[in-house]
Amino acid sequence: VSLLGGALIADRLGHSARAGLGHGRAATAGAGAASGAGHGGEGGSSAPVANCTAVAGGVAYGAQHAPPGTLGSGGGGVGGGAGGGVIHLHVAHSLTFSQSGKLSANGGAGLDG
Repeated sequence: VSLLGGALIADRLGHSARAGLGHGRAATAGAGAASGAGHGGEGGSSAPVANCTAVAGGVAYGAQHAPPGTLGSGGGGVGGGAGGGVIHLHVAHSLTFSQSGKLSANGGAGLDG
């Protein structure tokens, strides 16, 4: 199978903000500090905002180099970005991408608030 200039994209098709096994976290007091979600590794910590200290990222789940076919978790806080979706490929022999082909299941950015 060859993917010539096409794309298989599942960006932002995972869990919504504050949902999923490794969802991001939000500060319990104050406003604004929220962290990134985890999946194959821990999510990114937030920066300290106003009167809030930094918030730890979401927990890691799945395997770091071969995450299972589960949806990506959403980021923390009300404006957390959605997690990445899942793409299942069943390839019998080989799969070739051209230089302009794209395979992507990235999570979305949270709102900067």
